[in-house]
Amino acid sequence: MVIYFFIKILYFILNVTKLDNNFLIPSSQVHSEFVMTINEHIKHWLNGADHDIQVSQNLFKMGNYDWCLFIGHIVVEKTLKAIYVQNNQNKIPPKTHRLVKLAQLSSVPLTKEQKILFDEITDFNIEARYPQYKKEFYKICTKEYANHYLNKILEIHKWLKSHIKLI
Repeated sequence: MVIYFFIKILYFILNVTKLDNNFLIPSSQVHSEFVMTINEHIKHWLNGADHDIQVSQNLFKMGNYDWCLFIGHIVVEKTLKAIYVQNNQNKIPPKTHRLVKLAQLSSVPLTKEQKILFDEITDFNIEARYPQYKKEFYKICTKEYANHYLNKILEIHKWLKSHIKLI
């Protein structure tokens, strides 16, 4: 049994990659993002956001208003992560869904009103995913409610993209 664990530990040590912030991860978990140029990395996040806009709009058309807003949150998150990559020398964005925090880490100045809106949109990520919130969220996600926030999300996406200057 001891030999088995020793072999597992040795295997792990031999198959890890060291990242710039001193974290170790298994080589099998290294994503293609680690070898992208900064422009490719930015485009990776923007292409994902653009795709998710279409998904969100399609969900709205189908009447899936709660999931439309959930994906809308992801649109803003991915766009912020593109800015993070640009403003942080191609570093991998942090694994957070909190939009205000991502904006701060990406050096995107927000007004008080924008912070409130970003917090509201962040709530869509939680309320659409977790059972204890889903039922209430579903009740408030009328067509009008979703349309209002989807339009805000599209405006935010456009505004955030204006912060990106591909090199």
